[in-house]
Amino acid sequence: MGSPNIQDEISTGADYEKVAKKYRPVFQATAEGELEREKSRLLPFEAIDLLKKSGFGALRVPVKYGGDGVSIPQLFQLLIELAAVDSNISQALRGHYAFVEDRLIAHRDESQ
Repeated sequence: MGSPNIQDEISTGADYEKVAKKYRPVFQATAEGELEREKSRLLPFEAIDLLKKSGFGALRVPVKYGGDGVSIPQLFQLLIELAAVDSNISQALRGHYAFVEDRLIAHRDESQ
């Protein structure tokens, strides 16, 4: 049995507006308190938790595994929308998306 075609597994795109519509209310909720967090140098635990609960961390995960299946350009466009309301949060997610991308292109086995 040969290894699966990597393109069969990697998310190559989704209906951007449909996905963005799902997350825009979360972005708006995230915007609340942004100025106070910035002024007081508070970490955005609640805002990150909102994004986590909404499934935002699974943007690049293929739909068949429960994610949104967005392409890399779509991921960056969504991060730009998020950064427009709180740039610190989009920066905080860099490591997460690097890890997800690594898992998408890493070893082709069950642990992935």
